[in-house]
Amino acid sequence: MGIETKDALAVKQLKVKSIAGADASTPMVVGPEATASTQGLVSAADLLVSGKLEVDGAAFFDTSITMAGNLTMATNTRINSGLALGGIEMGNTGQTVSCPFLYTGTTPNFWVIAEYADRTFDFAHAQQTNPTLFIHSANQATDEWISFTHDQTDAFITCGTGDLKLQGASGVDFSGASKTGTGDVACDGYVTLKVAGAAVKFMTTA
Repeated sequence: MGIETKDALAVKQLKVKSIAGADASTPMVVGPEATASTQGLVSAADLLVSGKLEVDGAAFFDTSITMAGNLTMATNTRINSGLALGGIEMGNTGQTVSCPFLYTGTTPNFWVIAEYADRTFDFAHAQQTNPTLFIHSANQATDEWISFTHDQTDAFITCGTGDLKLQGASGVDFSGASKTGTGDVACDGYVTLKVAGAAVKFMTTA
C-alpha cells in the first residue's frame, strides 16, 4: 500500500496504534511546522506543540518538568509528595484571610531549611510532636540548627549548639515583659546572661 500525503486532512475520529515524527530525528509537531524546537527535540518520539495546550484530565510526568515561565495555580490547589510528608497549598480559603499554607505532614511533622548542596545529607531530626521549623548552617552538621515550635503550652526557640543570640540594630526589646520598682530587697541569687559576648550576672530576689 502506497503512502499518500496531503497538506491538510480532516477526520472526525482517528484511531492509531502510534504516532511518530517524519523520520528518526524529526519530532512530531502540532501547529505550524515552521516552529523550531528550543529545547533540543530531535527524536521521532518527541512532541512539539507550537500553540497552547489544554489537558482536561489528569496529566502524568515520569521525569522532571522544565519551565521557562511562571507556574500559576488556582486557589486551594496543592504541591505535595504525599499528605504524610507535607506540602504547600496555594491560597487556603479556610483561613480568616485566605493565604498560602505550609503543612508539615504527619510522618516528619517538621520542615528543614538548608543549602541545596546539603539536600542528601542526613540531618537526623526525629519525628516531632508539634510542627517544627529547623534552619541549618552552611555546614553538614547535625547540631548546627535553630528551631521554632510551640508545644501546645509554650513557644520554643531552640538551637542545637552554641549560644542563642538576640541581636537588634538598637537593642533587644522584650515587649511582653514588665518592670516593677521596689525598695532595697535581699538578693537570693543570680542568673548569668551574655551581653555582647561577655557573661553578666543579674541579681534575683525571692
